[in-house]
Amino acid sequence: MIEVAHEEYSKDPNGFERLLIDAEKPLKEFANATECPECGQSRWKNVKDRNEERKQIPSKVICERIEDGKLRHPADSPAWKLVDFKWPNFGSEPRNLCLALSADGVNPHGPKQPGDDIGTYLAPLIEDLKLLWENGVECYDAYREEVFNLRSVLLWTINDFPAYGNLSGCCVKGYKSCPICGDNTNSIRLRHGKKIAYLGHRRFLARDHPYRRQKKSFNGKKELGTIPEPLSGEDVYLKLKDLEFPKGKKIHKNLSMNRSEKICWNRLSSFFELPYWKDLHVRHCLDVMHIEKNACMNILGTLLDIPGKSKDGLNARRDLVDLKLRPELAPISSEKKIFIPPACYTLTKEEKRVF
Repeated sequence: MIEVAHEEYSKDPNGFERLLIDAEKPLKEFANATECPECGQSRWKNVKDRNEERKQIPSKVICERIEDGKLRHPADSPAWKLVDFKWPNFGSEPRNLCLALSADGVNPHGPKQPGDDIGTYLAPLIEDLKLLWENGVECYDAYREEVFNLRSVLLWTINDFPAYGNLSGCCVKGYKSCPICGDNTNSIRLRHGKKIAYLGHRRFLARDHPYRRQKKSFNGKKELGTIPEPLSGEDVYLKLKDLEFPKGKKIHKNLSMNRSEKICWNRLSSFFELPYWKDLHVRHCLDVMHIEKNACMNILGTLLDIPGKSKDGLNARRDLVDLKLRPELAPISSEKKIFIPPACYTLTKEEKRVF
């Protein structure tokens, strides 16, 4: 490189000397400073090490961290990187948009809510998204003072679990309502609680986890199952594209199927009309705020024994008797009333007051 630069400055030797001098100068005024000129804070971390020749560590790093394994922005996610890799024409334009659809509160409540037929209301949105992906729209860049072709891609939707069922077409109620387990969902109906209970959660633990071998603490059986493989977008599309699903609420009510005949899908999602949808890694994201809030309310209601909020009642104890689990928690009947034995999490009045 130096030889090439020397040939270019062969007619001006002094210019070449000035180039070498400028190359040794720092680009910024305080590039080589060891402390802040304003507050005197050291540029380096205070590392207690006897090895004085060890390289000093900066207090703050401002260079790029592309592959550090941390997700600071959706651009660091595999889904975003997949779009840039699979469609380089789209990823090469930094002004193109990667969108997320927040569906919280969009579906009106009441008997007239669209529910699983929300695809009818999403049709105009799907058409706009297809236009923005295939053709794009002319947009004016005020900074560069130029007109360019703006394209966009819908990476995922963000919603709570019931809305996830409406948007994805997956069942979120009944015996097969687990999006991961699908047709292999392990579920039973509680006779007294009149609700569906889902089992088999220990499959998702490590193979050597001690909970897998415990019987008494769970359903009286060991868990030897393996983690089910989630369906990709391509798998879902190939599975549902040739099936016909009836539309309308009245048809759903009159449609009777045996439990063995039911599948865990209500319909093919309208988002599969987008050319790229089946290729995305993550198509639907759950809003953790709703899940955390509901789980927290159930835990607090059970601990404090709040009427109408506790999940540990007489029907729950009777279901344990039917399942032959935790016999020490079985309700005790007497002539006047039924006594519910306290569990390990039951709080006294004083403990509730302190809590």
